[in-house]
Amino acid sequence: MLEADLEAVVDAIEAYRFSQGHYPSILGQVRFPDSLAQLVNGAQLAYRPDDKGYALEWSLAHWRASYTSETAKISVEPLPKR
Repeated sequence: MLEADLEAVVDAIEAYRFSQGHYPSILGQVRFPDSLAQLVNGAQLAYRPDDKGYALEWSLAHWRASYTSETAKISVEPLPKR
């Protein structure tokens, strides 16, 4: 589920880029579908835009997912239990 949700976030960011001609400077500029907005608003989602694109990192209690627009690949890995 985390990978699919991150993919939906990426799709929304790309839709913003296509409509505006550039990546958003902050995620608050992106309009997410209601169900996804609820997840994003309460999530530890780090968005880091740069000159070449952006990177995302989404951390949950036991998982971390990341994405970079340069490679267009999502990586999901378990975190060690504390």
